[in-house]
Amino acid sequence: MLQNEVTYLFENQWFALRPDIVLKKDDNTVIILDTKWKLLNKKKFNYGIDEKDMYRMLAYACRYKAKYIYLLYPENPNPEKKLKISTL
Repeated sequence: MLQNEVTYLFENQWFALRPDIVLKKDDNTVIILDTKWKLLNKKKFNYGIDEKDMYRMLAYACRYKAKYIYLLYPENPNPEKKLKISTL
């Protein structure tokens, strides 16, 4: 399932949660994948992963009862050059 329907962190519908990708296996194992546009930086503490992103993943894991959660980042094979992003 891609772009899951909106789910809320609390029953009173506060704090909408919408992971980019939710996979549910036949054994009901839930896997959450959230894509990021930012590049990781190997020189920074924790590769520069934003703390807010980690808290969001924790919220996804709790609310969806996910066994696995993943953040997906783009890779730049040539870090000296900036990535060029084009649209369709």
